[in-house]
Amino acid sequence: MPSKTRSESLAAYEREEAKELQKRSRPKIPIPKLGLSSQEFCEAHGFSTACYYDLKKQGLTPREMKLGNRIIISIEQAARWRAQRTEDAA
Repeated sequence: MPSKTRSESLAAYEREEAKELQKRSRPKIPIPKLGLSSQEFCEAHGFSTACYYDLKKQGLTPREMKLGNRIIISIEQAARWRAQRTEDAA
């Protein structure tokens, strides 16, 4: 029976190492999204970004966080905004 070549032995060793690493790896826990960009907010609520900026001119958008040049709307602010819009519509 022919012996394994060095490259075959190395490949077998790497496969075994990969299997061991998979066994030791922790399962990935999904991280919930806690903030939305203005575009994501609009998509989530079913209206255009143009409509968002029209509402913003009227002071009717949720409070925003500024992170560098990004604008983020927290999930909590989005929920408050929905509650306020529902209340105003009643």
